[in-house]
Amino acid sequence: MSQLRRILPHLRVPVVSAPMAYTSGWKLACAVSQAGGLGFIGAGYVTDPNWAAQELQQAEAALTRTANGRLPVGIGFITWHLLAAPAASGEASVSAWQHILAVALDYRPAALWLSFGDAQPVIAWLRERERALASSPSDRCPVFVQVSSVAEAREAVAWGADVIAAQGVEAGGHGAAVGSSTLCLVPETVDAVAQHGTPVLAAGGVTDGRGLAAIMSLGAAGAVMGTRFLACHESLASESIKDTIVAAKDGGLSTVRTTVFDRMRSFDWPKQYDARALRNRTTAADEAVQAGTDPTARLPTQEEYVAAGRGHGDASIALASAGQAVGLVRERQSAAQIVEQTMAEARLAWQQSRAVFGEEDA
Repeated sequence: MSQLRRILPHLRVPVVSAPMAYTSGWKLACAVSQAGGLGFIGAGYVTDPNWAAQELQQAEAALTRTANGRLPVGIGFITWHLLAAPAASGEASVSAWQHILAVALDYRPAALWLSFGDAQPVIAWLRERERALASSPSDRCPVFVQVSSVAEAREAVAWGADVIAAQGVEAGGHGAAVGSSTLCLVPETVDAVAQHGTPVLAAGGVTDGRGLAAIMSLGAAGAVMGTRFLACHESLASESIKDTIVAAKDGGLSTVRTTVFDRMRSFDWPKQYDARALRNRTTAADEAVQAGTDPTARLPTQEEYVAAGRGHGDASIALASAGQAVGLVRERQSAAQIVEQTMAEARLAWQQSRAVFGEEDA
């Protein structure tokens, strides 16, 4: 926690809400930050500068800036998609991603989150921009880089990442198709970057205070929580998705790593990534089609899939991103309640652990 507070002095608890596409809007990010954590707005597949401005304007109206004048929420981008952003109104395509970042950074968010792809050009551009603006070293925008291996963590630190988010394969949503569990990845990553003093967050499988206490014992500076917040009141997920998340049990069996939802939406994700989601009619049909076991199996049409994501939603067809700890999400709460409950559970878990180890040492 002390490592994180060195970078984010306003932080009161080591809980970060993930920048989830179509889910993490300004309301969720603000609610987590107001509860003492750090909430991230998820840009997802949006590369429109006006969208970024609108989200951050709403956050600005809802929050009080920190002592150093920063807005106490972050904004996160899918790096490969950001770098491929199409040019707008005659811009040179090379500057399209720079434009949306410049608009977002003008609001002085607490941090910038980059995941999935080569973050080096983005970080280099950001630091050059700060030098051009004569920003002091203490006024730099912290950069969080999400990684799925120790090698990626070392690379990110070399690029200038301020915080590493180490994502295990338990995590919901997109991630490495092949990787380590959070339990294995986090301590090795912590050791690998220790000489640089770079804090490491654990992402994947942390859904309650017991999980938070566990990853802190591995050396993590805090936890990134996604699935738990996906079902909260402030989430932008549909009512059907939220209900399905809360009803899900036994995440090792009820979730699956798949690319079917990217194929349904024509999202050209790099081959090294897939996504973990709840099993439903779409994943079942895809598995049957791929295996050739059911000649009657068919995927939803594009029209059916789009309709399933509208209004109340239809989680039997649409994507419901969820991690393997989804069975621990047992009710719909506010983001503030989640943060408060998680911290209370973590403190209790720490006390119980200290009592056990104290007895053994005696």
